[in-house]
Amino acid sequence: MLGIGVFVISMVDNLLKPFFISTRTNIHPLLLFFAVLGGIQAFGLIGLVAGPLIATLFLTLVEIYIQGIKPEAES
Repeated sequence: MLGIGVFVISMVDNLLKPFFISTRTNIHPLLLFFAVLGGIQAFGLIGLVAGPLIATLFLTLVEIYIQGIKPEAES
């Protein structure tokens, strides 16, 4: 019974945490969900934080790259 409770709570946490975090950021909840799952898969417990950070860093770098390319294309 305890194992089932822990499983249910962890699944609810994995589903709701990305939704609440994404309201404070500009990241889609599904991307954040996969970032959390991928981070946990790759880094273990530290991946709970590292996964979304890496995803955010990647999106920021892509945005910076696109903004750098756009002025060159306009001239």
